[in-house]
Amino acid sequence: MGMPPSVDNFPPNPTKAEEEFHIHWIKIHAKQIKNHLETFEYGLRDHPISENKILVKKEIASISQQLQPPEFQPSHYIHNNEINVSTVEKRACEKEC
Repeated sequence: MGMPPSVDNFPPNPTKAEEEFHIHWIKIHAKQIKNHLETFEYGLRDHPISENKILVKKEIASISQQLQPPEFQPSHYIHNNEINVSTVEKRACEKEC
């Protein structure tokens, strides 16, 4: 799937808050992708093997696009130098749920 999800938008010298933001983002999306892939795998059983190869390639491309994290915006996620994890989860869920 290429580079790890945090590479493109991860700053060169991240602050602790930026690191925590990306860690939480990756954990949230890893769970969502795992659940999605389990469902996708089950769905492959309904298609002939010749179609599965095409479906898998399309699915990998789709997931790769989803793995690009948003730009870190401290004002949205940090209060008193602590990350508001529920806000991170809510924003991730708004995009994915």
